[in-house]
Amino acid sequence: MAEDFYIYVPELLKSQRIWMRWGLFNGTKIPLQADGQTWAKSNDPSTWTDFESVREYGRVAIGLGEPFTGVDLDNCLDDTGHLREWAVPIVDKLLPVSYAEMSPSGCGIKFITLARKPAGATCVHKIGSDKQQIECYDRARFWTITGTKWDNAGEISDGQAVIDWLCQTYLTPAQPQAVTVAPRAFVGGSADDLLTRAAAYVDGVPGEVKGNLRNAAFRLSLT
Repeated sequence: MAEDFYIYVPELLKSQRIWMRWGLFNGTKIPLQADGQTWAKSNDPSTWTDFESVREYGRVAIGLGEPFTGVDLDNCLDDTGHLREWAVPIVDKLLPVSYAEMSPSGCGIKFITLARKPAGATCVHKIGSDKQQIECYDRARFWTITGTKWDNAGEISDGQAVIDWLCQTYLTPAQPQAVTVAPRAFVGGSADDLLTRAAAYVDGVPGEVKGNLRNAAFRLSLT
């Protein structure tokens, strides 16, 4: 394939030894080494090559890792080719700091920027049906490159603030809230009185050898 097919791919990517090819195996994309026959690995740079070795092929990819982060807005385009509503603010923030291109399916947009994901961020956030989702990776990821630039995408630059926002908004699991249980009211006395009597009773229970602690605890719970 002519070199001009990848004319919009940034030199920052082309200059890295992170390239490979890809093929289809039972309908699933798989990474391949430059020979097109041997499997490559997303976490093994020894299976990658330079851009010159793959530039003539129509199915190329990179091993995504430091210092790059990739964002894939899967199925973010509707049947008319327009952005779905949920994707608009994400695209607006990513475009100025990323190289953006159409995904191989033609239904999504993929971005590459300079950033690292914050600790604790997940990789996938599902939006709706038809595999509408946000994916974000910064290491050991096989990442297809189509060369079909999206809209007025900018160059790869510092996108840390955008990735922080994206992960905080969509890819940070909700933290469980601590539950405070109020003391129950007891007939015949206050909760404090009951706790005092219970503590005194436990103090008076004879000790048990280590091997019999479970049985002792069980008998105590029935008292």
